[in-house]
Amino acid sequence: MDLGLKGKVALVTGGSQGIGFASAQSMAREGADVAVCARSEEKLEKAVQQLKEHGTEVMGTAADATEKKEVLRIVDETVKRFGRLDILVCNVGGVYKRGHFMDLTEEEWEASLALNFYSAFHACRAALPTMMKNRWGRIIIISTAVGRELGGAPLFHEAIEYSFTKNILLALNKIISKGVARDNITVNCVCPGPIRTAGAWGSRPKETVDTVLQDVPMGRLGEQEEVGDLVAFLASERASYITGGVINIDGGFLNYLS
Repeated sequence: MDLGLKGKVALVTGGSQGIGFASAQSMAREGADVAVCARSEEKLEKAVQQLKEHGTEVMGTAADATEKKEVLRIVDETVKRFGRLDILVCNVGGVYKRGHFMDLTEEEWEASLALNFYSAFHACRAALPTMMKNRWGRIIIISTAVGRELGGAPLFHEAIEYSFTKNILLALNKIISKGVARDNITVNCVCPGPIRTAGAWGSRPKETVDTVLQDVPMGRLGEQEEVGDLVAFLASERASYITGGVINIDGGFLNYLS
């Protein structure tokens, strides 16, 4: 299936590894030019070299996407390099510190918000003007299954800051999508469940993974490439009437109906 991404420009935050890299790779494979950012220059350089193998233009920028000024710089450099920005994938995030509500300091709550919410918030605000000018755009925000179902898995029962700050992304998704739909811009949230990445389930003890898999009807971990392919589809012409969506990719892990 031709997804119509040839000639499009995509920016992926947190794009040097895991789901971010898989998303960049899926879009590059479909012909999109790709900009990726990450804090580690070593991982970034490796990712850029791998992405270039698909024959498209690739730019890597070392930056901390939890800092507003850095996010603005990333978007500005992408537009200057490619002359446009069509697709934004907000992938920065993670568990900042485990603990219950009163265990975390105010500073720790603010750091978690910067990591999981404001990194996406500022990226969306920075990218939208050029998309609105061109009257075409795709924004894909990576949340998490445990952002839809608090706790969600034994590993996250004490990661309430992660669940909470990722949950806010669902509201951000709805708010933005309503406001830019007439500009032919779609905005969607992807909620991965247990995915085999180096920083998450791929590095957990077998006993922990086996416990979680008891609640996954498909009986296996998802692969980061499967999430990347979903992102590429949502970024494409084929997904032109999907907006404001919150899409699980979790092997049936979540149980609610709404």
